[in-house]
Amino acid sequence: AQIAEEIIKAEQERVRKQWGIDDSWQVLIRTRLTGNQVTVKDPEGRHFFKQSQIRASVHSDAKKRRQAEEVKAQQELLGLLQGAAEKSIFEVVGADEASKDIGGVYRPCSESSDEVSYAKCCRALASMGGSVSVRLVDERWRFIAGEATAAAPVLASSRSSAPPPFEGKLLEGAGEKGAKELECEVEMLRPEQVISKVVNRSSVMTLKQCKLCTSDGKQDRPAQGGSRRAQREAFEQRLRDLGARRQDAPRTLAEMARHMAKKLLEARPSSADAVRRFFSNAECGHGTLRLGTLCSGTDSPTIALKHLTAAVTEGFPGSGGDSGKIGFEHVFSCEFDEAKQGFLLSNFEMEHLFSDCTQMGRQRAWDVKSKSPQPVPGGMDFLVAGFSCKDLSFMNSYRKTLEEMGQSGRTLRGCLEYVERYRPRVVLLENVYAIDRADQHGLKQVNIVMEGLRLRGYAAGYTLLNSCDYYLPQIRHRIWMWGFRMEKVLDPSESVDDLRARAFRMGQLLNPQVQEMLKLLEEPCALHFDDLLLPDDDPRIAEEERQLHAKAKRRQAKKEAGGGNEEGGRASSAKLTWQQKYTMHRMKL
Repeated sequence: AQIAEEIIKAEQERVRKQWGIDDSWQVLIRTRLTGNQVTVKDPEGRHFFKQSQIRASVHSDAKKRRQAEEVKAQQELLGLLQGAAEKSIFEVVGADEASKDIGGVYRPCSESSDEVSYAKCCRALASMGGSVSVRLVDERWRFIAGEATAAAPVLASSRSSAPPPFEGKLLEGAGEKGAKELECEVEMLRPEQVISKVVNRSSVMTLKQCKLCTSDGKQDRPAQGGSRRAQREAFEQRLRDLGARRQDAPRTLAEMARHMAKKLLEARPSSADAVRRFFSNAECGHGTLRLGTLCSGTDSPTIALKHLTAAVTEGFPGSGGDSGKIGFEHVFSCEFDEAKQGFLLSNFEMEHLFSDCTQMGRQRAWDVKSKSPQPVPGGMDFLVAGFSCKDLSFMNSYRKTLEEMGQSGRTLRGCLEYVERYRPRVVLLENVYAIDRADQHGLKQVNIVMEGLRLRGYAAGYTLLNSCDYYLPQIRHRIWMWGFRMEKVLDPSESVDDLRARAFRMGQLLNPQVQEMLKLLEEPCALHFDDLLLPDDDPRIAEEERQLHAKAKRRQAKKEAGGGNEEGGRASSAKLTWQQKYTMHRMKL
């Protein structure tokens, strides 16, 4: 629950920063299996579910304010025209710094027939200063800015009754004896002067104009036929570029590894020393990298690391230490499936092939190769594990969390127990992208993996990668998790909380560099899957076809002899349907 609260709080801070909202807005995070649902509530009580809705609301509010200002400006213009007909428009000109607020054109704006007042036209004529009104107070015309009436300029006159505001002199003060006369003057505007100001202002007001008017009748858009021709030429040029890239693209794993090492050396020459130090300081001490795999499957990391070590030896001289060459040792694999065990024994030369990942944290485990319990080897430079994804995949309608210790949780615990006991230098874990989705409690399962590595003294991080971004013609989105060992032996006096905090800080410094390196090594695939297939005239293809035909003949002969053991018109040796496979899978669960 505490981890879930921290995750939700961090998600709220991320939403505030990304969406550009302050603390006055309320951010609600609802965790769902398909992803977090974000609800944002503004101070006025309006709810938003997307950042685009906030931008649209801000744009709409600004548009409403502009429309309201335009309406008020139009009302002022109409008032000016009406005042011009009545010859009741005046202007305060020559206002200095002390009386700049009262400078401008004034129009009548009586609220009732008994009271006569004037207001400055701020919107219609874009006068400087704020709103100012002229009202009759104690038989004097007083200029009032808002509600402030004290020390306001007044109009003085020798007549006993109050004259119109444009007949008198402006005085500073509220009727004191020594009132000083202001330099600005009050002038009555003739109707033609008012109309001239209105026309000049109307010509510069913001109005919506069509593109034809703003372009002076010139259209830059090319002809429709020319546009299609340009699109076709661009598409053909793209095909030519892809064809050129396809011819020069590396087609074997060894070529891909050499291309990657060359690309890294050209882009980051300073990384050569770091690569040399890492490969020369192998755990065995004589320049030989040791690899162990858990939940091995077809053990593709073994083939990839073998070619990478050869490419590093060739591209980074001196990486192998005094010998100048990096050795590679496939120490052990671990696979539960018997068919995959046979595949591994037939295609790889490893010292041990263990059968159960959950036993790898012990001193001894069952070895399929020797058919006896054998000591679990340590001193690994790399540990690569693709722990089970059945409980995490969206293909499973009855998913489980890692804490529920299903097949995914048990295999992950076996991996972490090995890491805790034998402490390899680098840990690489792989799983489906659903592990990065929040569950019903608001917790991403990948965070459990990160915490497990940090508590064991590893700087951990993860990212989403796609195979087609790294040479291969395959779309395969997977979450890759890594852990780099901080010390070979942990300090027993260090508390668990201090170790976790130190690993978290180290990960914050290291993970951006790893992300940047992965981005640098990206090479979008230029190959087609046909380029990786054997040609039709290859002897291996001919042999495979011969075996298939022989199997078909034997099956047909057995069927004709009545030994097919058919059930419902379907032979027992036939492949299962998807419905049968799904039913058998649910029964095992």
